[in-house]
Amino acid sequence: MASSAAWGLEYLHSRSCIHRDIAARNCLYDKKKNVKISDFGLSREGEEYKMTQTQRVPMKSMAPECFTNFTFTRSSDVFSFGVLLWEIFSDAAEPFEGIKTAEMKNLILNGVRLEFPAATPPQITEMVTQHLWSSRPEDRYRMDQIVEGLKLIVEMEAERKDKKEIQREDTVKGSDIKIKKKKTKSRSRASQNRANMKKCQIGNAEGKGNSLNQS
Repeated sequence: MASSAAWGLEYLHSRSCIHRDIAARNCLYDKKKNVKISDFGLSREGEEYKMTQTQRVPMKSMAPECFTNFTFTRSSDVFSFGVLLWEIFSDAAEPFEGIKTAEMKNLILNGVRLEFPAATPPQITEMVTQHLWSSRPEDRYRMDQIVEGLKLIVEMEAERKDKKEIQREDTVKGSDIKIKKKKTKSRSRASQNRANMKKCQIGNAEGKGNSLNQS
């Protein structure tokens, strides 16, 4: 979902479209599980859009500069995309749940950001917190950089899972070898015991033969 949504937003930005409402609730799946970005009610064409203070906007995913100068750009969309990634890896949890708007605004302006769950791939957490949620719009990644970053992360995760699977298979094979060795060792001992028994039987038979000859 993350990569597909990134491609969609990259396309919008390439067409000079600022979405202004990037969130999980506005991402739809088609039959092939491709993500389609929806709800263009707040979108604007151009490099930036300055809104009036009376307009209603989704504040929980807004970039800091949107609170201070009411200006929206592609960089503010990037900040919101970081919140979208947080929603994905938080199982669609609500950002800043239970926190009042005024308090949330102060937190964001003071550099406080949402915390990713521990199970989130560390590369995702690092990319979002350092390059998408920067307080300075000019320090944030562009969407084409995010697309490439997510592509690399997906490849790294796939490689990690492959290595883990190979290690698991090697562990299972190692266990089989140990079991086989134990069985082989047990058979060797059994063979030795049978050989010893035969020697004893032969020795007893020879002993009896000598006794008869002596008598």
